[in-house]
Amino acid sequence: MPTDAPIPSQSDGLLRARLAAITEASENAVITCDLQGNVLDWSPAAEMIYGFAAVEMIGRPLSTIIPDDKIEKETHILNRVANNEAVHRFETSRLSKKGGLVSVSVSVKPLCDGTGTVAGLLRIERDVTLQKERDREFCRLNKLYAAMGQVNHAIVFSKSREELLDRVCRALVEDGGFHMAWIGWVEESTCRLLPAAVAGEGADYVNSVMVYGDDRAEGRGPAGTAFRTGRPCKCEDIEKEANMEPWRRALREFGFRSVASFPIRVQGTPRGALSMYASELNFFRDKEMALLEEAANDLSYALTGLEERRERRVAEITAREEQSFSTAMIETIPGILYLYDDRLRFLRWNRHFEEVSGYTPEEIARISPLDLFRKEDRPGILERIGEVFEKGSSWAEAAFLSKNGKETPYYLTGSRIIYNGATCLIGVGVDISQRVHAEQRYRTLFEHAPDGLLIADANSHYIDANPSICRMLGYSHEEMITLHRSQIVSASELEHVPRALEDLRREGIFRREWRLRRKDGSEFFADTITTLMPDGGTLSITRDVTEKQRREAVLAQALEHEKELTEEARAGERAKGEFLAVMSHEIRTPLNGILGFSELLAHTPSLPEEALCHARTIVNSGEALLHLLDDVLDFSRIEAGRMPIEHEAFSPAQILESTRSLLASLATEKRLDMRVSVEPDVPHFVIGDAGRIRQILLNLAGNAVKFTQRGGVTLSLRRGKETRRLEFSVSDTGPGIAPEKIASIFQPFTQADSSLTRRHGGTGLGLTISLRLAELMGGTLTVESHPGEGAEFLLALPLAEAASGNTGTPTDSPVTLDPEFATKHPLRVLVVEDDKVNLRLIQTILKRLGYETHAASNGAEAVEVFREIKPDCILMDLQMPELDGIEATRAIREIEKASGRKKSAYIAALTADIIPVDRKHCFEAGMNTYLSKPVKIAAIAATLVEASSR
Repeated sequence: MPTDAPIPSQSDGLLRARLAAITEASENAVITCDLQGNVLDWSPAAEMIYGFAAVEMIGRPLSTIIPDDKIEKETHILNRVANNEAVHRFETSRLSKKGGLVSVSVSVKPLCDGTGTVAGLLRIERDVTLQKERDREFCRLNKLYAAMGQVNHAIVFSKSREELLDRVCRALVEDGGFHMAWIGWVEESTCRLLPAAVAGEGADYVNSVMVYGDDRAEGRGPAGTAFRTGRPCKCEDIEKEANMEPWRRALREFGFRSVASFPIRVQGTPRGALSMYASELNFFRDKEMALLEEAANDLSYALTGLEERRERRVAEITAREEQSFSTAMIETIPGILYLYDDRLRFLRWNRHFEEVSGYTPEEIARISPLDLFRKEDRPGILERIGEVFEKGSSWAEAAFLSKNGKETPYYLTGSRIIYNGATCLIGVGVDISQRVHAEQRYRTLFEHAPDGLLIADANSHYIDANPSICRMLGYSHEEMITLHRSQIVSASELEHVPRALEDLRREGIFRREWRLRRKDGSEFFADTITTLMPDGGTLSITRDVTEKQRREAVLAQALEHEKELTEEARAGERAKGEFLAVMSHEIRTPLNGILGFSELLAHTPSLPEEALCHARTIVNSGEALLHLLDDVLDFSRIEAGRMPIEHEAFSPAQILESTRSLLASLATEKRLDMRVSVEPDVPHFVIGDAGRIRQILLNLAGNAVKFTQRGGVTLSLRRGKETRRLEFSVSDTGPGIAPEKIASIFQPFTQADSSLTRRHGGTGLGLTISLRLAELMGGTLTVESHPGEGAEFLLALPLAEAASGNTGTPTDSPVTLDPEFATKHPLRVLVVEDDKVNLRLIQTILKRLGYETHAASNGAEAVEVFREIKPDCILMDLQMPELDGIEATRAIREIEKASGRKKSAYIAALTADIIPVDRKHCFEAGMNTYLSKPVKIAAIAATLVEASSR
């Protein structure tokens, strides 16, 4: 007893003696404590239950054996007892000396002194650990039995493996009290146990971890071990089991403490494992393991049954499908099918056999296969049947005889089989009527073909020949089929046969003219087409072309003669074209001098009025002559088919306006009103030949001004009915055209009135050229007119719209010969011209403009002068002796390239007749522009401005 304990009185001693006797005999722990919770008495039973001796506990607080989580409750009970209240049979736990927990049932009563004051507590504590364990075991077993009932229910009523596995896992969790249950099914290729069913809290865990059925680290857990060994496997403490390392961290997160797994077999073969997880240590004891193993075995048995039922269903379905397939195959064979035994009794056949034979099933069962053939064919058929039973297979072609006597050609095959234990013949027959008829038609064609037909085998021996080839070669049919290919080919051509056969084998067909030899030794030419056949043989179609070659020789002579005539005609056309080109050059060259000096004369200051009038007359007469020359040349080009049409972007409205501008002065002199009308929906730019369109409009508008005495001329532009078609209209208030004359005005050298021709002049080619140009551009030119009401000419052209184009237009505006022009546009100018008059003219114009010029009379001289003075601008004639203008330009550009000159000379071509081909050559040689002779002052001035602005 501690020294600070109260000294007991004599009555207290008796009480203690009695209590000691009671406590010595009691199996329950009897403990007295003061109100502070210190132990005063500690019975032997307490020593046995908790493992602490009395000397260890008396004087110490009872809280020494109370778990921390129970202190609060004990304190509450202490307070109640201190208030003189007894507490009966509450369950709690105590810490034993060994460190374990002891479950106890506790009753606490107050101890009072003589005054009735509570002085201490009496505790009666009964060890209920075994009882609690038995209760828990009972509860676990009850849950397992309930789960087993649900498992059995699932086994009985599940229709599929998937349903069964899912229901088993749910029963173990919902009824068995496990935190999670899952079934892993082995993947044979990897030996991995894949989740087939899962229930409980760890579905994510099962889907995320790797479990295998082999002996790798991920296969040494309970599931892998159970699958591999075929025996149950458990882990009572996941934290301490070394084999649980791959999954320990994940299991810890779900609070799983123990696990057990059981193998699942199907038809005796391990197929998976059933695993259950509990949150308690040591959960899986012998009784639980026995029950769960029984459940796993029942599950294996059920799965085996399901598998066997599935296999039986599959076998039944396969049998039905096989039967259905066989029946369908028999009935859908495109022919007859039959089966009979070695006694020639029909056993099976298809419906088509009944339809073709005309016999009923009962009749077929009574007849012999030989009854289906003509009497003369039966010995051969019987022989083929014998071959089938003896050798295993055979075939025949014969007429199939129906009940009503109809004969149908059939190809028949037979094979020996065992059917219901007997040796039988199964065969198929195919109707070959079409083939037989085709062969008959082929034979008819073969025999009556006008061309020779020869069939040879793969070794070039002839096996068939038609009458035509026999007549062609002079052999009989019997003789032909004894010959080799080499025996009918001329000896002079035998060397070509091997190469021809190689080409035939490569291409499949070969054609050649051969020299063939007849039976009498004579030879002839034959056109032969040879085709390679599937068996390696050949079919040759041969035609005697001796007469054809004679006709071709005659035709070749005729064609050669025609070619000579054509060449002569072309030479005439070339001569005509060259003549016109020469004439153009020769006429334009003197005209250049006439018009040029006349223009200079007209610009001479202080020239008397009469002389000025004479000068203008010369200019007008020269331009009329030039216009006449242009008409003749254009007509000649069109007739020769040498009129080129260009395609570039331009403004159609600007073309109309420039036409009006060029004719405005003439219209003003005649006091005519000249107007332009353009509808707003006309495109700004189109693609076409602006020069030829302007030429047509100038001709039409010029005629309108020329023949109109009062009123005016209107130029209009609008869209046609077709979206991409533009209509240019020229209308006037002139005398009009008589209806009978309209058809002739577009004829060459024709005008509506010869009196007008004499009054106004002209060649009568303008409208002809305009019409031909319109047609060359894919358009039309028409006229509407009545006498006295004027005329309207309509030019309709297909012109595609363009995004942008050239708005510049040619101008013939007068130029003042300003002596200061050269000061404004300083240049060193070289004039290259072989005609002295034209040279003097151009130099005079340049002098009037203030330029000192250099001159060369041919291309070679021009190159040398260029080396010396390095001019800024060169006016280069094209046609010159020694070296023409194009070659001279190329030489100059090479000099510039070699010298590294930064600014090249501006070179303008001077030509009497520039055509697109020449223009292309000019630009390819390096020229910058071109001027057509007769050259006008304005054109030269514009060229100089362009050259100086570079």
